[in-house]
Amino acid sequence: MTESSSLLVELVTESYRILGRLPLPLGQRRLVDLLNCDDPSLALCDARVMSLQGPGEEGWLHQVLHVHRAAILFAIPHEGATPPLGEAPQPERIEKDVHPLVIYLPPFVLRGLTYLAKGANTIPDPFARRSPFFPLTQVEVLYQSSEQGACYKDVVVVNGRRVQAYSPPMALAGSEAARLADSCN
Repeated sequence: MTESSSLLVELVTESYRILGRLPLPLGQRRLVDLLNCDDPSLALCDARVMSLQGPGEEGWLHQVLHVHRAAILFAIPHEGATPPLGEAPQPERIEKDVHPLVIYLPPFVLRGLTYLAKGANTIPDPFARRSPFFPLTQVEVLYQSSEQGACYKDVVVVNGRRVQAYSPPMALAGSEAARLADSCN
């Protein structure tokens, strides 16, 4: 497999960190798009499986490893995909507003930025997304079962179906959330 036809990714489940190369179908380069496809599993090549409980261990190596998509809490791209020659240009980007978001995804807490279409006034609800995986940027990742502290990632792709709770910015939450916040005081 050539470097330009795969993407080095880290998949994180409740128990494991899995580092491997994800083959790229023709015309796809974004990790979020690959995670949102209909296949129930992803096949990684040259995969290393490491326990979250024993961060010092080498892990187990597999030439090919299938990971059930529903088991993935979040994914981290470790390099950008290089587009194959002759690939179609990127579609036009929509202007977006940036908003902070805190996500509780046990055993992790993620604090990062999410993006909404400019002027949108809805909560970026991870529970109600049509496509379950969505990106956060400038992410602080805190593993609650460790004294190691937080790590920081440029991009993390979150499985919204695994989110247990989240905190949107109050400016987007509207009057109902403002009323609830007032009742907590």
